Amino acid sequence: MQGYDCNEREMITVKALPAYDGDCLIIQYGEEDQRTNLFVDGGQGQQVVRQLKEEIATISQKGECIDLLILTHIDADHIRGFLSLFSQSSFDKSCIKRVFFNSRKLLSQKFDTKVVYDDQLEIVQEKSEISFKQGESFDRYLEDLMIEKMTVIDNSCQPKLLNGAKMTILTPDEASLRKLYTDWEKAIQKETRDQLISGRNVNHQGSVEELIKKAFQEDRAVANGSSISFILEYEGKRLLMLADAHPSTVTAKLKELYGEKELHFDLVKVAHHGSKANTSDDLLKQIECENYLISSNKGNRHGFPHKEALSRIIYHNYTKKRPTNFYFNYSDASEGLFTNEEIKKYGIQLIKKKMNERVLTIDI
Repeated sequence: MQGYDCNEREMITVKALPAYDGDCLIIQYGEEDQRTNLFVDGGQGQQVVRQLKEEIATISQKGECIDLLILTHIDADHIRGFLSLFSQSSFDKSCIKRVFFNSRKLLSQKFDTKVVYDDQLEIVQEKSEISFKQGESFDRYLEDLMIEKMTVIDNSCQPKLLNGAKMTILTPDEASLRKLYTDWEKAIQKETRDQLISGRNVNHQGSVEELIKKAFQEDRAVANGSSISFILEYEGKRLLMLADAHPSTVTAKLKELYGEKELHFDLVKVAHHGSKANTSDDLLKQIECENYLISSNKGNRHGFPHKEALSRIIYHNYTKKRPTNFYFNYSDASEGLFTNEEIKKYGIQLIKKKMNERVLTIDI
């Protein structure tokens, strides 16, 4: 891992756009003149919408496209950016060739006999949550793309092959999707309440040693449990993209696929913006990695990233005699998290985007 200071072209590039306490990621790989572009979520906020437009314009000018758009789950902080783009008549949707998104319509086809649309999904103001009043249908936006038939994505799917890369779906499982479909609207509302509660109980003041002793309590939000998380492998490099997934489901699938052993990753996108409820010791026992990406701003109402979650990562690596490199897409998100003594003792490196850059870029 050479980080974003690398001068020579690398096999995989990961970009983390500024999305407040949301996700908006771009994964690019392949030859320079014909890169494959994977977009993972659309974040929230006008800044990320502007940046998405710039990134899409750049790849279009090169004769490239969005080969795959993955909307990991329904939460506003992951889909609002593309909802905004889709609503604009000037946006050329033909640049998107394939979409993974477990929409209400698809779930109704899987679990029920009647088709249900997301007719209540509404594009709403900057600081509000998704509204379930009258509004635009996200499903219908996707139908307008006129791409290949979409299917439900879960961890029973066979690995996906995309231009030389292999994608293995880790979550969701069928049970998580059934929970989401059974109580769609309440699941979203409960997720919002749970995040607000967890944000009130965040402690950034404890030391690494103190925080790793805290009992782990897993995220219970149904919407987060429906997240599409996956492994991407290309030319000997391996990424773990965890969305907002529940760690117990990820861990169970990793053990099913690879057994009770650490699996090497070149980069891990930390689950749920560094929430203490989505990174467990059991999950970390399955992971060998020095490089962790955190997508979150500072000062958000949930208190992301949580030092408790990052401490688990640090201490796991410390016991294995490995350093830990944290990549932040907001330069101030790491401020005040660790003391100088902790940084030195545990071999922590806090890597931020350059002052003149609007997007954190990691070359692998």
